[in-house]
Amino acid sequence: MQTKTGNYPLLAADKDWELSTFGSRQRLGTIHFWQQTKTGNYPLLTADKDWELSTFGSRQRLGTIHFWQQTKTGNYPLLAADKDWELSTFGSRQRLGTIHFWQQTKTGNYPLLAADKDWELSTFDSRQRLGTIHFWQQTKTGNYPLLAADKDWELSTFGSRQRLGTIHFWQQTKTGNYPLLAADKDWELSTFGSMDPGTV
Repeated sequence: MQTKTGNYPLLAADKDWELSTFGSRQRLGTIHFWQQTKTGNYPLLTADKDWELSTFGSRQRLGTIHFWQQTKTGNYPLLAADKDWELSTFGSRQRLGTIHFWQQTKTGNYPLLAADKDWELSTFDSRQRLGTIHFWQQTKTGNYPLLAADKDWELSTFGSRQRLGTIHFWQQTKTGNYPLLAADKDWELSTFGSMDPGTV
């Protein structure tokens, strides 16, 4: 730390770059990630034993690394998530959406689908867009996503690639347009949210 009388020790690090405040045993985390500059490497991010990240020299929490990418030289951090499972690419403030939906496996829950603030869905760790949740089912515990629609109003059941047809006909209501009839590729009609058929 620069002072009027000179530099004063601020942080100490052991051989593994485990940090502590100078003159204290309080552990602040270990520097794992560095920024290359013209004059050498500069510490960029520190992580504690649970891979909770903070900017170097700051207590600002950036999230915890939960997801890794395997490379030939080892695992590289891929995605960080904050306490609400808001995702960001590692080392970036770019928000990728929040994990809302999980897949149960024998070893625990695995992230399945992420959704941005407009409920635009994407597969976890992919930029593949699956459509936006527009229609919800009310349950005792809250609303559950029912149907997703892509940009052309092609419908699919939530969490499935089963195509239910495209909404072509709408009913005007006081609060806006409500889907009335959907049609599949052969113009086989069904009332929206129903499998009752008929053909135009």
